Amino acid sequence: MKRTLITIVLFFVLALVTACNGGNENAKDGTCANNADCPDNFLCLEEQCIEIGCTESSECALGYYCDATYTCTTGCSEDIDCVAGEACNTQTNTCEDYGCRDTELDCEIGEYCDTTTGECYADSRAHCNSCSHSYTNPSAGCGQGMECLYWDVGEFCNNDNQCDPGFTCSEVAFGTKYCTLDYCFAECNPSDAEACPRGYVCGQYFSDLPTTYCISDCDYMNKNGFTQ
Repeated sequence: MKRTLITIVLFFVLALVTACNGGNENAKDGTCANNADCPDNFLCLEEQCIEIGCTESSECALGYYCDATYTCTTGCSEDIDCVAGEACNTQTNTCEDYGCRDTELDCEIGEYCDTTTGECYADSRAHCNSCSHSYTNPSAGCGQGMECLYWDVGEFCNNDNQCDPGFTCSEVAFGTKYCTLDYCFAECNPSDAEACPRGYVCGQYFSDLPTTYCISDCDYMNKNGFTQ
């Protein structure tokens, strides 16, 4: 019984050694049954171990992609192979500037993205321009579809001379005047996909009124030259 057990063990060991030697022989002469028969950086193609440069584009440098011959080649096979602002033309395997796709991501402050042309264009409305608020004529000095709203409110006043520089004596309510810092705000519809240009958010300026405007920090916009 003991000899029989030893014989069985030796038989399995011999079988494993033979199988391993067969695999090694395949690797030595370059033939293979699968990738396991080939060394690193080789693939089993048509039963031959072929040296490769890559298996996927992530193994290549930016601006290169892994082509059908498993070589890192200049160009691209998908957008991720290109730098920001470019998309892959899969017909020519080249990265091309796609222009703009999104107002907030691709355009400058005060601009919209025209997705049909891929170009950003400036909004012609006078966002954040200085004006003089009037309770009876709220759009005075700002243009159609805009209102002159007070951004900051100071002390009671009778005329502009009683106000700090930049402030005007405005009629905030009937018969009541305050020193106010006034800017132009464009009306907008928050349900529109492109309600406001970049840098502005469509929201309520006064919580008790239904009208919504393109709102931003006008002091910052003016100080940094982002207004007309």
